[in-house]
Amino acid sequence: MAATMVGGAFLSATVQTLVEKLASKEFLDYITNTKLNVSLLRQLKTTLLTLQAVLDDAEEKQLNNPTVKQWLNDLKDAVFDAEDLINQISYDSLRCKVESTQAANKTNQVWNFLSSPFKNIYGEINSQMKIMCESLQLFAQHRDILGLQIKSARVSHRTPSSSMVNESVMV
Repeated sequence: MAATMVGGAFLSATVQTLVEKLASKEFLDYITNTKLNVSLLRQLKTTLLTLQAVLDDAEEKQLNNPTVKQWLNDLKDAVFDAEDLINQISYDSLRCKVESTQAANKTNQVWNFLSSPFKNIYGEINSQMKIMCESLQLFAQHRDILGLQIKSARVSHRTPSSSMVNESVMV
């Protein structure tokens, strides 16, 4: 049981990290200067936030509901696939940054010219991103079917205490 809860916390942390990476200025700057589909990235971010909102409820319900447990396991795989894709984009961003800071000599120019057909990975990434968004949106739809809800912050109903002495009660 504890391993399941730790796994759920790990999934939640992974989703949070992906959302932060998608929202980072460096990532967004790179995206706007490429042929990557910005609207798909926004859709991916929104879907991840939607799923993250119900993860706490899913983690609790999986203990008694095998369907929710399977949903979480499948979601974990999909989130890791999304993480791989985002890491691929981040790697490409870093690679481009390094290449742009290198000295522009003839060898680099020739190599860049020869390798340019291989750099057209944006279409492939956009295609993968579209599939990823569709997959994660199915998970978001299933959350409603499974009855997963956003967990509100736990509110304490304890009477507030104070170190002040109530003199009317003193004997």
